[in-house]
Amino acid sequence: MTRIIRWTPVRSISDYSVDRLFDESWRTFFGENTRTLVMDVSETDTAYHASIEVPGVNAEDINISLEDNILTIEAEIAEAVGEREDNRALLRERRYGTYSRSLRLPHPVDVDNIEATYNNGILELDLPKVPEAQPRQIKVKSLN
Repeated sequence: MTRIIRWTPVRSISDYSVDRLFDESWRTFFGENTRTLVMDVSETDTAYHASIEVPGVNAEDINISLEDNILTIEAEIAEAVGEREDNRALLRERRYGTYSRSLRLPHPVDVDNIEATYNNGILELDLPKVPEAQPRQIKVKSLN
């Protein structure tokens, strides 16, 4: 028995992130060659932890800065060279250019103790909070 499935173009479009579609379209339209890095950020009482995807980049080509509680990560992926003159590209999906991401952190960070590691395209950042920003337990004294 054959089953017929109705195709709905609107549903197919909604499967793709519309926000991302418009974001990248407008960036291309206005000539901006900066793309956003994908990241996960978590928080404990004493620190923030960020995990950022930066595929195809050498560790030396990643720039990290922290200014006024704004964490900025930048990396540039150079376009592959070496295509022969008699070759025509049939498909080019790999992205090249400058990638960046900025994030405002809610609490100040101890800049001197930030640790950054890069392995297999994933940048891991450990950002300890300054002691003043960490929660403290206040002991209640009894007056009786």
